[in-house]
Amino acid sequence: GVYATETIEVGEDIVNVPYEILIEPDNYKEPVSSVMCGTVRAVAREMRLGAESRVGPYAVYLKGEKDASIPSTWSKPAQELLLQVLETDKGELLPPERPVNYVEDWVKRCGGDINDELGLQALVMVVARADDSSLIPVYDSLNHRNGNWTNTITLDNAEEGWQKTTADKTIEAGE
Repeated sequence: GVYATETIEVGEDIVNVPYEILIEPDNYKEPVSSVMCGTVRAVAREMRLGAESRVGPYAVYLKGEKDASIPSTWSKPAQELLLQVLETDKGELLPPERPVNYVEDWVKRCGGDINDELGLQALVMVVARADDSSLIPVYDSLNHRNGNWTNTITLDNAEEGWQKTTADKTIEAGE
């Protein structure tokens, strides 16, 4: 997450990202799946290119992020404990749906290779950081809470080609 080091006023820009540096799937027409196959492929491709990527510094940063984790990569006992915690009195699971199945889904639906460390790392990045079907530099490190905003608003302007996050309340230093 990101914390303010000084007061940010209502309406003040926090981040303004041009569309050309988003990492997105090459084909938006493929069926949507829980792991966004095309986005994972695109992120893995950019990470493989590293400094030679069109988003070189960001690709190098992502490649260096080795500690990211999602429940699908946890040990079986840890996954079982999570499922017990998420189970309601009625035997249903609280969201997210199928929280320990992302790796399995990636292998089955996307043709992912469990031995492809960079592909697996890209999957983790997409599940943990993506906004819909894009990985967005800088924005991915903000506490964007998957659309449940608490102190910011994010707007897209396709005509001008940018995504902007602004403060929708005064954010004090330390928040």
